[in-house]
Amino acid sequence: MVVPKTESPRDIELVAAAIDADGYTPDIWALIESPRAFDTLPAIMRAPRLGGVLFGSADYAASVRCGLGWDTLHYARSALINAATAANIPAIDAPTWELDDLGILRRDAERAKELGFHGKGCVHPRHVKVINDVFTPTTEEIAQARAIAAAADASGGTVTTVDGQMRGTPFFNAARALVAEADRTS
Repeated sequence: MVVPKTESPRDIELVAAAIDADGYTPDIWALIESPRAFDTLPAIMRAPRLGGVLFGSADYAASVRCGLGWDTLHYARSALINAATAANIPAIDAPTWELDDLGILRRDAERAKELGFHGKGCVHPRHVKVINDVFTPTTEEIAQARAIAAAADASGGTVTTVDGQMRGTPFFNAARALVAEADRTS
């Protein structure tokens, strides 16, 4: 269940109270799309029933009277990722509004992944494959994560090198998380 225009934890609580029933408590996601929502992100993220957040770029940009370009909305995306990560919940990036240029979609999805989003919304079915391609770890990424996790184990968790690059705790944690996800979905 997606709650549009979420601006406070109370919005999530009200929806939960209206839809929850014995044996039925669906995930509730907040659509974050206003400056007021960004001002209250830490409180929203603490809503007990919150399962994740989505970035509503079009409404946000209209509210602040800015463009929809990646650079223009970088701060908002970063703030949302930071708050969601601090609360240990997933964040989904806004759709790419360009329907026909899949290259723009791919670039936007790659940027969203690089920034820390767990996925990307879409407004047309032909976008699904590109988004899935970008957010599904490749066999090379999984193999690299397995190598880093193995190096972590071999080094006893101390700083080491993998393929000529220094690796330590943050890399070990990211690699183990990716390996666990890959093992869970395979």
